Amino acid sequence: MTISLLGRAVTTMVQMLGGMPDAAAPAELEAWRIAWRDLQSLYDNEHLEVTHRWAQQSHPLRSAEWYRGGGQGYRFFALTSMVCNRLGATFNRPPELYLHRGDHQPLDPQEPEARQWQLDQDDMQLPMVLQSIERRLHALKQLAVMPAMVRGRMRWRVYGPHELEVVCDEEDPADLRHAPAVAIEVRRRTTSSSQSYFNVWTYDEQRNLWGYRFVDIDGRGARTDFFADGRNMYARHPVVMWRSKLPNEGETFAAPDEVLLHNQLGCNIALTDLNFGLKYQVHPQLIEFGKTIEHTGDVYGPNTVKRYNDKNSEGLEYKTPALNLAEYRETIEWWTRMYTVSEGLPPDTFSANSSTRNLGAKQHESLELQVRREAQRPLLEGALRETFEVHKVVSNYWADQGVGGRTRYGDDIQLGVRLKPIPQVTDRATSVQADAAETAEGLNSVVEREMEASGSSRQQAEATIRLRRESAA
Repeated sequence: MTISLLGRAVTTMVQMLGGMPDAAAPAELEAWRIAWRDLQSLYDNEHLEVTHRWAQQSHPLRSAEWYRGGGQGYRFFALTSMVCNRLGATFNRPPELYLHRGDHQPLDPQEPEARQWQLDQDDMQLPMVLQSIERRLHALKQLAVMPAMVRGRMRWRVYGPHELEVVCDEEDPADLRHAPAVAIEVRRRTTSSSQSYFNVWTYDEQRNLWGYRFVDIDGRGARTDFFADGRNMYARHPVVMWRSKLPNEGETFAAPDEVLLHNQLGCNIALTDLNFGLKYQVHPQLIEFGKTIEHTGDVYGPNTVKRYNDKNSEGLEYKTPALNLAEYRETIEWWTRMYTVSEGLPPDTFSANSSTRNLGAKQHESLELQVRREAQRPLLEGALRETFEVHKVVSNYWADQGVGGRTRYGDDIQLGVRLKPIPQVTDRATSVQADAAETAEGLNSVVEREMEASGSSRQQAEATIRLRRESAA
């Protein structure tokens, strides 16, 4: 569906609910939505349609030829997914998520609430969800996460900013908690815009009323059994905005990563252009010339013969056009190196010709990832804890309805987060000496070293060490 349909749906719905501020997006926000949608496609390695749209502007004649046969003439470089995956350092190793009652002392794993949380994590495949959120955040800068009950199990549904429309709180536009309306497009595999629907969560601050509507693109209510009376029984928007970058003052969204978008599509079009040049210039062209030769048209290639009239001589010869292959390839490599350096990574991180890097280069990369993680940590951990609070509200509501025999989370239950360390690249001999010295001084322990090396929890590390000692006995 087109981006503008989303705005139309929520605008109509909000006006029906009491004349709240118009939600129509300005031209800049519409351009951002297109960029977010493109970046999401590129992250998913769905390059064809986005690249073709750009190539129609830069190569209006050749792009039609490249697009034929399902886009067989295009070539792609997965820069976006590689960059996002490499820079995802916070949740790259699954964090230890535990419950506590405000004292940061983990609940006993056998307590009902701890068991319910473990079941929820398993049902949601939470480690993979967190990895996906962090990686997509690098390109999109913000994502909406909506905890929901689906067939008796909890899910964290993740939406890009291009799938949202927000009637913002005038006093704090970046905070969704008191937004008059938040609309989320319902994903369906369809090409018919008439079948597009939206979840619209509303809030009337004056009357302290929380509402819900399921609407079509014109804002008309559609049939649903979920909160059918229009009341949002969660008494809050069940949506949390995750961010890797705060928006400018007075705005709801941060701008998309245009640097990544332009570098990705520039590489795609350059590779396609290079492939096109190879097709016509890598093979020598057979030329026939003489006095009575018919012209054969403008078809070139190794399996064709070009014939030209020549009154003075006759013969055959091969012509090899000049192809600046090395220069073209170096230009593409230079683009990727420049972008990689701008992200704080070694310049040859994504180079096709890079060799094995030395210890110093690997340590530098590890340090940059550590710095990036610490910068992102407050935003990510804060969003994670807020999402758990919504998770509690949604889970407790359905537990009270008797769904799935769920255990209710106590009001005092909070989420604790322990991040796994980023693996450090060290010299083995030096590392062993340092570990021994730290252990002797009480600055480290065998358990902590195992946790750092394997990325396991404290309980898992203790069990591993115990098993090793039993095997060695």
